[in-house]
Amino acid sequence: MKILLEQAQSLIDAVFWGSAKTPTHVRLRAYLFLTLFVIGIIYWIGFFSSGNLSLSANDWVKEDAYLNTLRFAQTNSTIPWQWSESFYHNTDKFLANPEIILTPDIILLPWVSNGVFIIIHVALFYAAGFWGSFLLAKKLNVSFLSFFFFWLLFNFNGHISAQIAMGHFQWAGYFLIPFFFIFLFKFTENHQDRSSFNKSPVLGISLLFGILFLNGSVHIAIICALFLIVTLLFKWTLYPNIISSIFIGFTLGLNRLLPAALWFPSKDIFGQGYPTVIYLFDAFTALRAYSFTDFREYRVWGWWEYDFYIGFVSLIIFIISIAVIFRRGKVAFPSYLLKAAGIFLLLSLGNVYNIFNKLHLPLIGIERVPSRFLIMPFTFFLILSMIGIDELANSSEKWVKTLLVSAMPFAMGELFFHFEFWRVQIIELYSEKIEKPMLLLMPCSDQVYITTVYASWIASGMALILVIWFLLKKRTKTIG
Repeated sequence: MKILLEQAQSLIDAVFWGSAKTPTHVRLRAYLFLTLFVIGIIYWIGFFSSGNLSLSANDWVKEDAYLNTLRFAQTNSTIPWQWSESFYHNTDKFLANPEIILTPDIILLPWVSNGVFIIIHVALFYAAGFWGSFLLAKKLNVSFLSFFFFWLLFNFNGHISAQIAMGHFQWAGYFLIPFFFIFLFKFTENHQDRSSFNKSPVLGISLLFGILFLNGSVHIAIICALFLIVTLLFKWTLYPNIISSIFIGFTLGLNRLLPAALWFPSKDIFGQGYPTVIYLFDAFTALRAYSFTDFREYRVWGWWEYDFYIGFVSLIIFIISIAVIFRRGKVAFPSYLLKAAGIFLLLSLGNVYNIFNKLHLPLIGIERVPSRFLIMPFTFFLILSMIGIDELANSSEKWVKTLLVSAMPFAMGELFFHFEFWRVQIIELYSEKIEKPMLLLMPCSDQVYITTVYASWIASGMALILVIWFLLKKRTKTIG
């Protein structure tokens, strides 16, 4: 019996913590990765009740209208220039709305319902994000359990669940943030003070911006761009990479940005970030429904803009793992990235960000919800926690590994309760129903609008061709 227990412990250590040394270990770890991926797909299918949704509450009403318009345009072989009336954002210029999803998967709309398409779209972005998370874990050479912790908290925390639950469909772009950090880390791999240009990560982040803009994830793209700018303030020698990434990326997104700048109405309603540190703590630990209104005097939006629920078990592991790497000097990234993450944490609090809003600087005024800035420090420190978990496990008593493995089901259980609170069908059940508009596509006589849309799409298309050409050219040189 003792021998069997020792063998079992050895197998667990090899699969969950160490390097897979035998073909059996490799297969088991591959099955575990596949299991996690499938669990994520099942989560989102359940989150959207297998597509059986009315889409009649909150922002899902506008998303339903967008998808119906895109379907009609395809089935009738027409360009969706404008609606018969203004809707939601006070504009009838359909292609001037930067939040409309225009990724290639919209070609599926004539064959599937809106509910099913929503699942497919989110699942595709989740799948891309899973691959990005895997590459990130591989780059950091962390254990499977550390990857599991990142996968669990990054993909199913309260922020992404609540945002999507309320109809912020474009927030699917959030799943691509691991790629942003992969490319950003490549900027910082050369720790010399002199500036240097690193073509591959520049083009990588540029393509990421292009995808985000095409997906309508304009807020995610702006937040990422602002994080690059803040990083630049602390490490000026990164300017060739950062400025080039933003310029090329925003050129790829010109097809969404230019029409929006001319015909998409701006809003001057700005809310506050987390009003107190207590509310910031509650964001991670308090299980609240979307209707929570106890701090109405502090904000104009609901709890979905402040929810970042991960549960007490995950928060304790998260804090301890971060503390371990700082105490033992195991921080694997330059200090200026830590400073940039710290600034973004500060911007998510109170009225700090609104001070900058008053300056009317480019990009600044687009973001009206400061709490969303917490995305970047959360993800950055979650990446650090992967390293911290391994450091904690490898330099402590054996029982620490057992405790960490045993804690994971409890961490999943706490997130399951959040899932039950925020499933779209539950939100629809208790939300006020909104009458769906009768919107028709109309022929457009505004030649300036039409010309601008064509020109911006041509410019973005040419930029994409150049980016692909540079990447292929570099790959050919590498192979040669």
